[in-house]
Amino acid sequence: MTEETGKPDSPCPVPAEFIRNRKELVRGTHAVLRGHLLDILDAGLARAVPEAGTRRAARREGRFLLIDGQTYNLGSYERVLVLGVGKGSLPIAVALEGILGESLTEGLVVVKKGETRKLGRIRVLEGGHPLPDASSIRAGQTLLALLEGCAERDLVLAPVTGGATSLATIPQPGLDLAVLRRTHALLLQSGADIREMNIVRRHLCRLKGGRFVLAGRPADKGGFHRHPSPPQRRLP
Repeated sequence: MTEETGKPDSPCPVPAEFIRNRKELVRGTHAVLRGHLLDILDAGLARAVPEAGTRRAARREGRFLLIDGQTYNLGSYERVLVLGVGKGSLPIAVALEGILGESLTEGLVVVKKGETRKLGRIRVLEGGHPLPDASSIRAGQTLLALLEGCAERDLVLAPVTGGATSLATIPQPGLDLAVLRRTHALLLQSGADIREMNIVRRHLCRLKGGRFVLAGRPADKGGFHRHPSPPQRRLP
Protein backbone atom coordinates (compact mmCIF):
# COMPACT_ATOMS: atom_id res chain seq x y z
CA MET A 1 0.00 0.00 0.00
CA THR A 2 1.42 3.37 -0.98
CA GLU A 3 0.78 6.51 1.06
CA GLU A 4 0.57 8.63 -2.10
CA THR A 5 -2.45 6.89 -3.64
CA GLY A 6 -3.81 4.63 -0.92
CA LYS A 7 -3.71 1.76 -3.43
CA PRO A 8 -2.04 -1.66 -3.11
CA ASP A 9 1.37 -2.04 -4.73
CA SER A 10 -0.04 -4.84 -6.89
CA PRO A 11 -2.77 -4.13 -9.46
CA CYS A 12 -6.16 -3.72 -7.83
CA PRO A 13 -9.06 -5.74 -9.33
CA VAL A 14 -11.46 -2.83 -8.81
CA PRO A 15 -11.19 -0.22 -11.59
CA ALA A 16 -10.54 3.36 -10.49
CA GLU A 17 -11.87 4.92 -13.68
CA PHE A 18 -14.95 6.39 -12.00
CA ILE A 19 -13.08 8.54 -9.48
CA ARG A 20 -10.81 10.72 -11.54
CA ASN A 21 -9.40 12.80 -8.68
CA ARG A 22 -8.38 9.81 -6.57
CA LYS A 23 -4.85 11.09 -5.89
CA GLU A 24 -6.19 14.34 -4.48
CA LEU A 25 -8.73 12.55 -2.30
CA VAL A 26 -6.19 10.29 -0.57
CA ARG A 27 -3.60 12.94 0.20
CA GLY A 28 -2.91 13.80 3.80
CA THR A 29 -3.68 11.75 6.87
CA HIS A 30 -5.32 8.30 6.74
CA ALA A 31 -4.34 7.76 3.10
CA VAL A 32 -4.66 3.98 3.41
CA LEU A 33 -8.14 4.20 4.91
CA ARG A 34 -9.18 6.74 2.28
CA GLY A 35 -7.93 4.34 -0.40
CA HIS A 36 -10.07 1.52 0.99
CA LEU A 37 -13.14 3.77 1.04
CA LEU A 38 -12.56 4.82 -2.56
CA ASP A 39 -12.20 1.16 -3.55
CA ILE A 40 -15.62 0.47 -2.02
CA LEU A 41 -17.14 3.45 -3.81
CA ASP A 42 -15.56 2.41 -7.11
CA ALA A 43 -16.89 -1.12 -6.74
CA GLY A 44 -20.40 0.21 -6.10
CA LEU A 45 -20.24 2.50 -9.12
CA ALA A 46 -18.96 -0.35 -11.29
CA ARG A 47 -21.94 -2.49 -10.26
CA ALA A 48 -24.33 0.32 -11.14
CA VAL A 49 -23.13 0.77 -14.74
CA PRO A 50 -26.15 -0.04 -16.95
CA GLU A 51 -24.12 -1.87 -19.62
CA ALA A 52 -22.49 -4.15 -17.06
CA GLY A 53 -25.81 -4.73 -15.29
CA THR A 54 -27.44 -5.72 -18.58
CA ARG A 55 -24.71 -8.24 -19.27
CA ARG A 56 -25.31 -9.75 -15.83
CA ALA A 57 -29.05 -9.95 -16.43
CA ALA A 58 -29.00 -11.19 -20.04
CA ARG A 59 -26.94 -13.76 -21.87
CA ARG A 60 -27.04 -15.73 -25.10
CA GLU A 61 -26.85 -19.53 -25.27
CA GLY A 62 -26.98 -20.49 -28.91
CA ARG A 63 -30.38 -19.48 -30.27
CA PHE A 64 -31.74 -18.83 -26.77
CA LEU A 65 -31.72 -15.46 -25.01
CA LEU A 66 -31.95 -15.66 -21.22
CA ILE A 67 -33.10 -12.59 -19.28
CA ASP A 68 -33.48 -12.90 -15.50
CA GLY A 69 -34.75 -16.48 -15.73
CA GLN A 70 -36.98 -15.85 -18.76
CA THR A 71 -35.98 -17.73 -21.92
CA TYR A 72 -36.64 -16.47 -25.45
CA ASN A 73 -36.06 -18.72 -28.47
CA LEU A 74 -34.65 -16.24 -30.97
CA GLY A 75 -35.24 -18.68 -33.79
CA SER A 76 -38.99 -18.45 -33.26
CA TYR A 77 -39.19 -14.72 -34.00
CA GLU A 78 -39.28 -13.02 -37.37
CA ARG A 79 -37.80 -9.82 -35.94
CA VAL A 80 -35.96 -8.84 -32.77
CA LEU A 81 -36.09 -5.13 -31.91
CA VAL A 82 -34.62 -2.93 -29.19
CA LEU A 83 -36.92 0.03 -28.55
CA GLY A 84 -36.23 2.22 -25.56
CA VAL A 85 -35.92 5.65 -24.03
CA GLY A 86 -34.10 7.23 -21.12
CA LYS A 87 -30.77 8.66 -20.05
CA GLY A 88 -29.47 5.15 -19.36
CA SER A 89 -31.02 3.45 -22.37
CA LEU A 90 -27.97 3.76 -24.63
CA PRO A 91 -25.51 1.69 -22.54
CA ILE A 92 -28.20 -0.97 -22.15
CA ALA A 93 -28.67 -0.94 -25.93
CA VAL A 94 -24.90 -1.26 -26.39
CA ALA A 95 -24.91 -4.42 -24.30
CA LEU A 96 -27.98 -5.86 -26.05
CA GLU A 97 -26.52 -5.21 -29.49
CA GLY A 98 -23.39 -7.11 -28.47
CA ILE A 99 -25.36 -9.99 -26.97
CA LEU A 100 -27.82 -10.36 -29.85
CA GLY A 101 -25.37 -9.94 -32.72
CA GLU A 102 -26.88 -10.88 -36.08
CA SER A 103 -30.18 -11.82 -34.42
CA LEU A 104 -30.96 -8.13 -33.85
CA THR A 105 -33.13 -6.72 -36.62
CA GLU A 106 -33.20 -3.05 -35.74
CA GLY A 107 -33.79 -0.68 -32.87
CA LEU A 108 -34.17 2.83 -31.55
CA VAL A 109 -33.27 4.51 -28.28
CA VAL A 110 -34.05 8.10 -27.30
CA VAL A 111 -31.40 9.79 -25.16
CA LYS A 112 -30.48 13.15 -23.71
CA LYS A 113 -28.98 15.74 -26.05
CA GLY A 114 -25.21 15.69 -26.33
CA GLU A 115 -24.81 11.92 -26.61
CA THR A 116 -22.26 11.22 -29.35
CA ARG A 117 -22.05 7.43 -29.36
CA LYS A 118 -23.56 5.59 -32.30
CA LEU A 119 -24.56 1.96 -32.66
CA GLY A 120 -24.70 -0.44 -35.58
CA ARG A 121 -28.33 -1.57 -35.90
CA ILE A 122 -29.90 0.66 -33.25
CA ARG A 123 -30.65 4.26 -34.12
CA VAL A 124 -30.03 6.95 -31.52
CA LEU A 125 -32.33 9.97 -31.33
CA GLU A 126 -32.14 12.90 -28.94
CA GLY A 127 -34.94 14.44 -26.89
CA GLY A 128 -35.36 17.38 -24.53
CA HIS A 129 -34.60 17.08 -20.82
CA PRO A 130 -35.64 18.00 -18.15
CA LEU A 131 -38.40 19.69 -20.18
CA PRO A 132 -39.77 18.11 -23.36
CA ASP A 133 -39.26 20.00 -26.60
CA ALA A 134 -40.02 19.56 -30.30
CA SER A 135 -37.33 16.87 -30.59
CA SER A 136 -39.07 14.94 -27.80
CA ILE A 137 -42.28 14.84 -29.82
CA ARG A 138 -40.47 13.77 -33.00
CA ALA A 139 -38.71 11.02 -31.08
CA GLY A 140 -41.97 9.92 -29.48
CA GLN A 141 -43.72 9.73 -32.83
CA THR A 142 -40.87 7.69 -34.33
CA LEU A 143 -40.88 5.33 -31.36
CA LEU A 144 -44.66 4.93 -31.49
CA ALA A 145 -44.59 4.16 -35.22
CA LEU A 146 -42.07 1.36 -34.64
CA LEU A 147 -44.12 -0.04 -31.76
CA GLU A 148 -47.36 0.04 -33.74
CA GLY A 149 -45.60 -1.79 -36.58
CA CYS A 150 -44.81 -4.81 -34.39
CA ALA A 151 -46.40 -8.17 -35.14
CA GLU A 152 -47.09 -11.32 -33.16
CA ARG A 153 -43.80 -12.98 -34.11
CA ASP A 154 -41.68 -10.00 -33.10
CA LEU A 155 -39.66 -9.72 -29.90
CA VAL A 156 -39.28 -6.23 -28.44
CA LEU A 157 -36.62 -5.59 -25.81
CA ALA A 158 -37.35 -2.30 -24.08
CA PRO A 159 -34.66 -0.43 -22.11
CA VAL A 160 -36.63 2.25 -20.26
CA THR A 161 -34.76 4.39 -17.73
CA GLY A 162 -34.90 7.72 -15.93
CA GLY A 163 -35.72 10.77 -18.02
CA ALA A 164 -38.04 8.87 -20.37
CA THR A 165 -41.03 11.08 -19.53
CA SER A 166 -39.36 14.15 -21.02
CA LEU A 167 -37.18 12.62 -23.72
CA ALA A 168 -39.97 11.06 -25.79
CA THR A 169 -43.54 12.25 -25.60
CA ILE A 170 -46.70 12.64 -27.65
CA PRO A 171 -49.29 15.00 -26.13
CA GLN A 172 -52.75 13.61 -25.53
CA PRO A 173 -55.50 15.04 -27.77
CA GLY A 174 -56.34 18.58 -26.73
CA LEU A 175 -52.85 19.25 -25.34
CA ASP A 176 -49.83 20.79 -27.00
CA LEU A 177 -46.12 21.13 -26.31
CA ALA A 178 -46.54 24.42 -24.44
CA VAL A 179 -48.93 22.77 -21.96
CA LEU A 180 -46.55 19.85 -21.45
CA ARG A 181 -43.57 22.11 -20.84
CA ARG A 182 -45.48 24.32 -18.41
CA THR A 183 -46.81 21.32 -16.49
CA HIS A 184 -43.39 19.66 -16.31
CA ALA A 185 -41.85 22.92 -15.07
CA LEU A 186 -44.50 23.34 -12.38
CA LEU A 187 -44.02 19.75 -11.22
CA LEU A 188 -40.26 20.21 -10.97
CA GLN A 189 -40.79 23.31 -8.83
CA SER A 190 -43.52 21.76 -6.67
CA GLY A 191 -41.39 19.66 -4.32
CA ALA A 192 -43.24 16.50 -5.38
CA ASP A 193 -41.13 13.33 -5.55
CA ILE A 194 -40.55 11.52 -8.84
CA ARG A 195 -43.35 9.00 -8.36
CA GLU A 196 -45.85 11.72 -7.54
CA MET A 197 -44.78 13.69 -10.61
CA ASN A 198 -45.14 10.64 -12.85
CA ILE A 199 -48.71 10.09 -11.68
CA VAL A 200 -49.53 13.43 -13.32
CA ARG A 201 -47.23 13.05 -16.32
CA ARG A 202 -48.66 9.73 -17.44
CA HIS A 203 -52.03 11.37 -18.10
CA LEU A 204 -50.46 13.90 -20.49
CA CYS A 205 -48.72 11.56 -22.93
CA ARG A 206 -49.77 8.82 -25.35
CA LEU A 207 -46.71 6.71 -24.43
CA LYS A 208 -46.97 6.73 -20.63
CA GLY A 209 -49.06 4.81 -18.14
CA GLY A 210 -48.60 1.43 -19.86
CA ARG A 211 -49.38 2.75 -23.33
CA PHE A 212 -45.81 2.02 -24.47
CA VAL A 213 -46.45 -1.70 -23.95
CA LEU A 214 -49.96 -1.60 -25.42
CA ALA A 215 -48.69 0.13 -28.57
CA GLY A 216 -46.36 -2.80 -29.26
CA ARG A 217 -48.89 -5.58 -28.90
CA PRO A 218 -49.13 -8.35 -29.97
CA ALA A 219 -45.33 -8.62 -29.97
CA ASP A 220 -43.54 -10.52 -27.21
CA LYS A 221 -41.65 -8.19 -24.86
CA GLY A 222 -38.80 -8.11 -22.39
CA GLY A 223 -37.93 -5.08 -20.30
CA PHE A 224 -34.75 -3.57 -18.91
CA HIS A 225 -35.69 -0.92 -16.39
CA ARG A 226 -33.65 1.37 -14.18
CA HIS A 227 -36.15 2.80 -11.73
CA PRO A 228 -36.10 6.42 -10.60
CA SER A 229 -34.92 7.24 -7.13
CA PRO A 230 -37.32 6.26 -4.36
CA PRO A 231 -39.41 9.05 -2.87
CA GLN A 232 -37.57 11.12 -0.31
CA ARG A 233 -39.30 11.43 3.04
CA ARG A 234 -40.03 15.10 3.57
CA LEU A 235 -39.78 16.45 7.08
CA PRO A 236 -42.81 18.30 8.50
